[in-house]
Amino acid sequence: MAEDLDEDEVRKGVEDMLCRLQGTSEFFMGLSSDETQVLAEYVSMRLVPAHAVAVEAGATPSWFGLVCKGSLVCSVDGKQVARIVPGHLAGDLAIAAGQASAVQVACAAESATILVVKRSRLRQLHSAHPALGL
Repeated sequence: MAEDLDEDEVRKGVEDMLCRLQGTSEFFMGLSSDETQVLAEYVSMRLVPAHAVAVEAGATPSWFGLVCKGSLVCSVDGKQVARIVPGHLAGDLAIAAGQASAVQVACAAESATILVVKRSRLRQLHSAHPALGL
């Protein structure tokens, strides 16, 4: 089972990770320092243990996130159809469509760290900071 970490303990880590991702992830390139700090207020860090399921097939995820460490495996009927590696998003298609996930998303053999935006926080972020384009 995925675990959300205490936001107070990891806020600095989230900001540092977002700053590093500015140079490596197409989703964060071009963000200013101020925009990164704003985004950090809406993001939490989630640890997914090895082999744990992060999103059940048929469930509507309440979050989407950027894989920062480790990888996630997407499966349909037990067959791997994709692997999500650091710098890529998980859960974004189901959130955007507002539908249940067609795939099961589970952690690979090693644990994974994901920067997560919950659906409710995404709405708040978009309302408060539309210029971010999220």
